[in-house]
Amino acid sequence: MIGVMVFGSTICYILILPLGQVVTLPTFNDPHLAAVLLKKYLRDLPDPLFPETLYPVIRQCPLSSGDPTDIAAIMYIRDTLLPQLKPCVYILLSNVLSK
Repeated sequence: MIGVMVFGSTICYILILPLGQVVTLPTFNDPHLAAVLLKKYLRDLPDPLFPETLYPVIRQCPLSSGDPTDIAAIMYIRDTLLPQLKPCVYILLSNVLSK
């Protein structure tokens, strides 16, 4: 058996799993667990997804106007921000956001 503790903002999970058991997130039926694990994974990466040098570019992104037809922010991210990411970061984000 192996114990894994995952701490969320207000959630504490203690998972006791037999060694070799395949665990899937649908087994737990809790989207908060998936969010906590994803945040932990992203925080533990050796390099940040968005390096400090990109902060000025990110800050220039237009704010949402609340109008569902306003796609200025989407266009800015697609045309300005994403091309400046490392290919491995782009691939990671594509996989995470497509699920």
